[in-house]
Amino acid sequence: VVKAPNALQLVSDNNRLLKCYPVLSKNAIVVDLQGKIMTSVDLINFQGQSVLKVKPYQSVHNIDKDRLKKGLYIVCVKDNTDNQYIQKIIVQ
Repeated sequence: VVKAPNALQLVSDNNRLLKCYPVLSKNAIVVDLQGKIMTSVDLINFQGQSVLKVKPYQSVHNIDKDRLKKGLYIVCVKDNTDNQYIQKIIVQ
């Protein structure tokens, strides 16, 4: 049983810093934290399974789209000050 206060984590306004966009020429998805250093990038599928976990230690990271099945994913990023950023992406 999960108690209500632990079941929901509020996400701050920081998410406007996280940008995820495709680069068709490289068949990749760019995860860009606008100059902040990412310490972890976790890609979670619609079933809640982590399908990719990397520790890039840079502000921009490319994800090879060929490694992903079509569907909805959540990109969870942590920066070097332990702030968390979340964005949904759709792979087609």
